[in-house]
Amino acid sequence: MTGLNLYTFSFWIFCVTLIESAEEESVKTSTDFLLCRYCGFNVAPASTLINFKSPSAEGVHNQSLFGLDNVEIQSLKNPLGIQFNIITARGGTCVATSKRWQVDHSWFPGHAWKTCSCSRCSRQIGWVFEPLATAHYDRVYASINGFYAFILETVISEAYSDSLLVTPKLNSYT
Repeated sequence: MTGLNLYTFSFWIFCVTLIESAEEESVKTSTDFLLCRYCGFNVAPASTLINFKSPSAEGVHNQSLFGLDNVEIQSLKNPLGIQFNIITARGGTCVATSKRWQVDHSWFPGHAWKTCSCSRCSRQIGWVFEPLATAHYDRVYASINGFYAFILETVISEAYSDSLLVTPKLNSYT
């Protein structure tokens, strides 16, 4: 092999290795799910989590959650002074329960909101936020431009939940 061909081949091997490791990383980070803490129903794949910051956030910090690094947790207060720690996601099975979209007191300017509940047990687990232009009366799930804000205390990691269900190995003493 000539020097140029060897260099090209080495660069190709480097790129293939980099792509393969990136693919493994994305598979690794998308295997966990958010579950409803009350009934265990699948709320959203962890791979749909996004960091969408609210200007109303009173505090923001990152934490490793759901198999992902740097998940942004925001502390927000509603008009009644109740504080919520939320995480945001592009996808979910949370169903909007209100009939009308609310624009007052939105934590995310330019977005209307509805409370959303677990599809199985109907407990509130967060909110659906939708851009004003696509916040139609009959919409119960977020559009491609909308998102979910899940109350952190209402969801649990599937991996953590599974670890609670592992049966211990028992030795028989005879």
